[in-house]
Amino acid sequence: MKKNFIALFLCVSIIACKSDKKETIEQNKVTIKETTEESTDYLEIKINAVIPKDDEFSVQYKDEDNKWYPKGGINVAVVGSDVAQDLVFNLPKEKYPFGLLFVVGKNNKQNVIINSLSFKQNDDEFVVPKEKVFQFLNPNEYIKFNKGDNSYEIEGDDNKRAFFNSRGILIKRLEANIY
Repeated sequence: MKKNFIALFLCVSIIACKSDKKETIEQNKVTIKETTEESTDYLEIKINAVIPKDDEFSVQYKDEDNKWYPKGGINVAVVGSDVAQDLVFNLPKEKYPFGLLFVVGKNNKQNVIINSLSFKQNDDEFVVPKEKVFQFLNPNEYIKFNKGDNSYEIEGDDNKRAFFNSRGILIKRLEANIY
């Protein structure tokens, strides 16, 4: 009887230990999956452009209360180059813009060419090709925009704020293709 009791105790202990290990492995798998899914839940804005001189660009977004965020913008320092480069701006998680403002730098002594814009969140992406940039972005009065080659120059002195404002069609396309 004593031997049966010891054998039964050992069997129950072994089965319980295996069960605990299996639950731990399952919990680890779920944690890894959740981390992966959460890490891409932001809107990535990418501007591909030729920017010949050093400069700084920024993006601001408008929320549902018609307020611009963040104050001062999401900034990217640019090292000038005659080769096209990507400027990447990541909006905070779960922020869906009702408007976008692209502040295009302070160096008014250069000719910048915009090759494309792309907006990506998780696996969804919307790309604006070079020839359609003007349909989606509206330059303010301090930008001289050339629709022929998608280039622009900043007019006036360095104290003026030159920017592109998103047109309503851009936000509608983002809602249809991304959100």
